[in-house]
Amino acid sequence: MYKEITISLQVNNHEEHVDVSYCINVLGEIQTISCKVKSATYNSQQWLHIRSFELKSEIAGLLYTPLFVDNTNIKNYNDSAFIDKAYNVIMAKENFMLM
Repeated sequence: MYKEITISLQVNNHEEHVDVSYCINVLGEIQTISCKVKSATYNSQQWLHIRSFELKSEIAGLLYTPLFVDNTNIKNYNDSAFIDKAYNVIMAKENFMLM
């Protein structure tokens, strides 16, 4: 089931808000959060080049450790910063404790 969240990020001294839908799946000790940027909130300045991405964590008890995901769609620093922010916001919203 997909959930929605708004990610806020400072870009070029301006706060941008982007709606993202996400779905969480767990297979063994690996959690995967599949994310899609909602096209209706995508801004006209096109600072964000990604439309979908995955966030992965290794689960050990109640603690989650972020795992590196090689995303070839990342084009610039803003994309990378957005993905990092999305991970932290989603993990906090879901009350997952980071290691």
